[in-house]
Amino acid sequence: MPTIVVILAATAVAASGCGSSSSTDSTGETGGTDGTGETGGTALEESLSRFRADESTRSYVEFGNASRIDELSGGTVDGTWGSLAGLGSGALFQHRTELPDELAIHPSEAESAITTGQPPAALTLLQGGQDGDEITSAANDAGWTGDDVLTLDDLGTNPLAVTIPQIVPLAEDVAVGSAEADMSIVDTDGDTLAADPLVSELASCLGDVVGAGFAAAGDYPTSYGVRPDEDDPDTVIGIICVAPPSGEAERLASDIEDAIASGEIPGSGQPYADHFVQPDVEVLAGDSLENGDVNDEVVRVAVTQTEDSFAIELFQLAAANELPGLESRLALN
Repeated sequence: MPTIVVILAATAVAASGCGSSSSTDSTGETGGTDGTGETGGTALEESLSRFRADESTRSYVEFGNASRIDELSGGTVDGTWGSLAGLGSGALFQHRTELPDELAIHPSEAESAITTGQPPAALTLLQGGQDGDEITSAANDAGWTGDDVLTLDDLGTNPLAVTIPQIVPLAEDVAVGSAEADMSIVDTDGDTLAADPLVSELASCLGDVVGAGFAAAGDYPTSYGVRPDEDDPDTVIGIICVAPPSGEAERLASDIEDAIASGEIPGSGQPYADHFVQPDVEVLAGDSLENGDVNDEVVRVAVTQTEDSFAIELFQLAAANELPGLESRLALN
């Protein structure tokens, strides 16, 4: 089974020491759908509703509510919230300075970004801040051609082709795919990630987060995310949600709580308590799960990150299979 792999923007990694479109305002409220045709939901759920649920999209999701991250960070890539800059935009963020001139794609102008799947089948959707006609024109001038999906016949003619071999302009949005990405998974008929019972349960568990990651495959489907504390926006609240095999929820909840209180991060040997305090651990009924007696409960953990920590830390731990209490379990996924 695949391990969790997090595709983090280069600036974000370096910062720490350890179907339908909508607009999103600075509070995270959206006017989109939840994947079932109903209006409402969080920015995360709206983004999930843009993707068809399949084996690839369930295997990995990375989401960033760019407008809220920008508001929290003051528009920088530094500090607590600046560490999340580019979250969800995959490899596009490292090319954010040349993309506007080369292909009229503006990663820094997107209201939110979401990447599903893993290379070479990863697909990134930038929501908002784009102009489909300008992208089509610029891409054609640079050699990308096609009717629905713009591709480059000779990938050796442009350095950006390695990162952006496939482009689908979508009015104010744009979808960019890796070489083997199925571009038809965006805004097409079929069950969406937002309507998928397991992904939906894990997203609901996270709530209105500004950044999130999912690995909804394997025996321990997991999501994780961060949001600002309601009373102190400089304080990061981290949330981890896991749907363990039937009968393991209580034991998993106890293991996670013990790890945060007295465990060490395997790679660095640092105590988890140096990064996370005040764990609130609970076992929730998986009301929307339809897997019979498999993954029928969700363990939800909310922690307060310590002062001066970076919001990206939870994502880095997930990338290294070092989420508290989940190290050995996720390594088996």
